[in-house]
Amino acid sequence: MNYFDKLDYRTARMREKYPTRPRKAALSMLTWSVKNLFPEADKSAFTDGRLHIAVNVLGGLGDLFFAARYVEGLSRYLEQKLIVCTEDKTLAYMQTIFGNLTTVESVVCENDVQCDIKIQIVRFPQIVFCDFDRLQTVGSDKIKSYVQSLIDFQSYIPQAYTNDYLGRCYTQAKGKKREDQADVDGILNLTDVPLNIPANEPQIEKPFITVQTGGGIHFKGIEHETRQWAVEKYERLVELLKSEYPRFKIVQIGATYHPRIQGTDLDLRSKTSIPEVFGLLKNAALHIQQEGGLAIARHYLCGKPSVVLFGPTDKEFLGFPENLNLRAAGFDCCCEWLTKDWNKKCLKTGSCAACMQALSAQTVFEKIKASRILEDVK
Repeated sequence: MNYFDKLDYRTARMREKYPTRPRKAALSMLTWSVKNLFPEADKSAFTDGRLHIAVNVLGGLGDLFFAARYVEGLSRYLEQKLIVCTEDKTLAYMQTIFGNLTTVESVVCENDVQCDIKIQIVRFPQIVFCDFDRLQTVGSDKIKSYVQSLIDFQSYIPQAYTNDYLGRCYTQAKGKKREDQADVDGILNLTDVPLNIPANEPQIEKPFITVQTGGGIHFKGIEHETRQWAVEKYERLVELLKSEYPRFKIVQIGATYHPRIQGTDLDLRSKTSIPEVFGLLKNAALHIQQEGGLAIARHYLCGKPSVVLFGPTDKEFLGFPENLNLRAAGFDCCCEWLTKDWNKKCLKTGSCAACMQALSAQTVFEKIKASRILEDVK
């Protein structure tokens, strides 16, 4: 990875991390530039006889689950445990998801990690630090080959790291979906990777349905988040479900910044630990939400069906086969990351996404009823 590859990556990272704080971005870029003047910036502190490889995991909850599969697959392929690091704001989720994996040596904050090789992962893995002397001295042939394959991929399609829209197009052109996106060479066999994630048994009488109404922490505070289905539609859907299936309690989960649904039986927003919310997802008869992280979590926790409402994001790319992956008729263009503000402003309306608002509560209810998912629940 040469200086200009690093510069492109660093610039994209600053644009994502500090979109409204140019001075903070400039200071960070200055510090980074000074470090790059000195060769020791790419030297590890380790002197022992094995390589220490860290994977820096970024993104929302769904990205963390996809990354967990990547870490498991990579560890099995390289035949060694990995260090996992992340940002402070996602460390609690990381410790729950990765802390129980036998392939993980430790889970730490990204500012505290020390390693010989650092791979960053949101969608595609990227070498962001490598002590090449250590790699050549103590690295196995398999590790050397994998590092080189990532460097080659980064040079071959650098746009994949700066534009997730193009990254999705590339992945789909290769016949893959989001969950396999990180396996750029097809050598990690991620489809066979199981995840062992702790989940607490819920103290709620079954059967129940869980509902979430908003995006993850990275989308917090966006007034017209384009993936958002109107709360009035959620409330109408709850009304229809309670009328047709009165024996099911309806439980709202998520965070307090997610819109409140009137008419649910229990509001547990921001009242559960991470293992508790995972337990609710694992034991719910059905989970309902707009496309987002908890639906992805449920897939890997138990593989039970969810109703996932799609708008700007691609159901063919992000959907799972056990789910009802729904989008409004006549809206076939998936514009996620087509523009830098795709999640704030619909290309058609300039505000709330037309595709999400065109999906009615009645349509969603009829799809649930036709699936007979709830009729088969004991």
